[in-house]
Amino acid sequence: MIVKVIAIAAVVVWTAMFMFKTSNMNMDKCHETIIIFKPDALERHLQIYLHELLENNKFVIREERTFTWTGPLIYSVYREHLDKPFFKDLYASLYGKQSTAILVMHKDAVKHWRLMVKDIRMEYQLDPTRNTVHGSDSCRSVAREKHFLFEWS
Repeated sequence: MIVKVIAIAAVVVWTAMFMFKTSNMNMDKCHETIIIFKPDALERHLQIYLHELLENNKFVIREERTFTWTGPLIYSVYREHLDKPFFKDLYASLYGKQSTAILVMHKDAVKHWRLMVKDIRMEYQLDPTRNTVHGSDSCRSVAREKHFLFEWS
């Protein structure tokens, strides 16, 4: 319980710092997004297929890194799901496992990737929490996730 409280407090502090940093951002359309190949994608060696999919759809990779999920990182990236019934399973499916985060550029990147996510998940997800890929759902989420996945660590 104490670990959860500390993790949530860390998320609150980090989020406050992030909100101050991004309060004047233009949130209409963004031309970059964060893509995460989740642990189940890496375990099934889907990275080559997913990279080809990005290339075929004209996404430009700006930065890429492999990382291990920690509690505070899960709370930060998935904070909008903290009160959802599936969050506990999502947390368990990620904690301590590796994923690949990719910062990509594309015209209207969030919208374009979100449409692709649906097709990828229909074909490859194992269950609702082991669903192969993550995609930022808004420009604000892109900025927050970019901060935690590429700038903070």
